[in-house]
Amino acid sequence: MDINKKVIEITIVSDKEIASAILEELESIGIEYSNSIAGRRDLLRERKGLLKMLGAGKSILHDPITIITFLVSSEMEQTIINCIIEKGGLNMPGRGSVFSKDVTLIKAHEQCQENKILNVDIEFKKRGLYSDLTGICCIAQRGDSDLLAKVGLETGSGVPAITLGIGTGLRDKIGLWRVAIPAEKEIVNLVTTSHNAENVMEMMIDIGALDQPGKGFIYLYPIKMGLVDVKAYVGLSRQAASIEQIVSVIDEIKGGTRWRRREFSKYPSAFKKRKYLNDLVNFILICNEGRTADLIRAAMDAGAGGATTSKLKYRSTEKSESNKISPAREISEMIISESQIETVVKALEEGGALNDNTHGQMFYSMVPKAYTYTRKSVPA
Repeated sequence: MDINKKVIEITIVSDKEIASAILEELESIGIEYSNSIAGRRDLLRERKGLLKMLGAGKSILHDPITIITFLVSSEMEQTIINCIIEKGGLNMPGRGSVFSKDVTLIKAHEQCQENKILNVDIEFKKRGLYSDLTGICCIAQRGDSDLLAKVGLETGSGVPAITLGIGTGLRDKIGLWRVAIPAEKEIVNLVTTSHNAENVMEMMIDIGALDQPGKGFIYLYPIKMGLVDVKAYVGLSRQAASIEQIVSVIDEIKGGTRWRRREFSKYPSAFKKRKYLNDLVNFILICNEGRTADLIRAAMDAGAGGATTSKLKYRSTEKSESNKISPAREISEMIISESQIETVVKALEEGGALNDNTHGQMFYSMVPKAYTYTRKSVPA
């Protein structure tokens, strides 16, 4: 079905128990479907005993999380986010994050459009949501995510959410210029303040050696509004209030996060000149599990460079028309130019993305800045 309209994607990141409670609340206010994916967030934990005495510093704790996403109309965006914060207690550090971004829903099966909510008839506190946020996504080789996550944790920039995926593309099949590249990927997502995002991205490029062949792909994406968890440390607090609680209160008093702007110029990356990729889009295909491989092959034949695919769990209400859709779903993300969208969409549609066996949904969001290793041209 042709749609081609602006909608809102809302993302919730929290532990499994909180996520389950939020999902029940979403159903009660009329959210008929959502997608969820299992992942983890990396947190800092102080070492104990002999390791602490030897000055080993802090270790990384892997904390299981659930990431929930769904589409809604822009009219209900702020209301739904405030409702999620209230019901999930996300205003307290350590409980999780919720944020939104603009997406364009291009085409979808008639049962896979945005959630249509006319009114939310509940009482909740309206909160000031932050709009000066930017997301950083890095698709890295499996095993590299902790190193990349430390950048966000140790600079106080944010708490990374990490999921698993499979890379599909020419580089993953035959290697890049004799570099063997495994298909297994780790996807690191970090939401931070917009004024620090580019510096954090630079540091991740350096720490992750993303300027080397086959090491990964990183990009920025705009966040429209939200509330982001700032609790990056696990351990007992010796003060009446934790640092995260103090930061949250100052954010509210200041009316934003700009006061947290930090100086990163001491890092060597600040002086490097890199060749960035600009004005791209993150093209998303969500469909039933088992249909992805053929569709991605069709997209690549139409010019897409490749995709990263992850498994999703689809949840719908009993009364929803979409309750016959398989709960086993997959999401494939392709970074392409805006000029390629029409060709890729046509190839996917001809490949059966919108039929009753696939229940496809296609949408995209903007990628203003990206980076990966590109082969330097050799003089003739």
